[in-house]
Amino acid sequence: MNAYLTLTKYKGSQKKSDLLKQIDNPDGKSAFFEQAILDFGNYWGTKNVSWYKQRYAAYEGHIKSSSDTNTSFFLKSSFPLIIGQGNPSILETHLTLHPIYGIPYLPGSLIKGVTAHYCHQVLGKEDSKFKQGEEYALVLFGSQEQAGAIHYHDALPTPKSIKNCLSLDVITPHHQSYNQGLNQAPRDDDSPVPVPFLTVKADFRVILSCEDLAYAEWLNIAQKIVSHAVTEMGIGGKTNAGYGKMEV
Repeated sequence: MNAYLTLTKYKGSQKKSDLLKQIDNPDGKSAFFEQAILDFGNYWGTKNVSWYKQRYAAYEGHIKSSSDTNTSFFLKSSFPLIIGQGNPSILETHLTLHPIYGIPYLPGSLIKGVTAHYCHQVLGKEDSKFKQGEEYALVLFGSQEQAGAIHYHDALPTPKSIKNCLSLDVITPHHQSYNQGLNQAPRDDDSPVPVPFLTVKADFRVILSCEDLAYAEWLNIAQKIVSHAVTEMGIGGKTNAGYGKMEV
């Protein structure tokens, strides 16, 4: 079961997909999500998914063969994370899913972004060379004028953690009319509007690489910064509410 197709394409990977109905019946989104989670778990728990194990191993092998040096480590979700919720979707809330494999993953740009933010906001206070555009930051992340020495690759979930990685959550905005700019002041008697959405909890293998052995020592530095960034600040959306916290 390809979750990407199920959540974005009518009859994408399910012959009886009712994705189109959710446009006219938003109250049925919770049931739709619950069925998608069930189908996803059944596929990854009972079907032969050896193809993904092969692709998972081949992905790391390709990176190792195409770079001078690299390092890999694992991040484990200690609390559900939300990725890509603000992207356009007919279901109102979205989730970043691999368009080919149909599974949640951490885009390399996301890993690089949260690491660069942590580097600038936290490490930059201790040493200005870590601030955006300065010496250390240029090596780690580059700039619009020059490429960085470190490559941050997409982090795929481990085969063992995929089966139960999706779960259903809900947010309940209380002042929908006010938030939509309808000139109605927020009041205590406004009715909450439950909005269901999907979250992810899995183990991810992060791979960093560089093409110049002269910067090999920076791989270990980058790994430590990534680890601190996602454990202290979290990754994805709603981190201020506790979502996206990871363990190394």
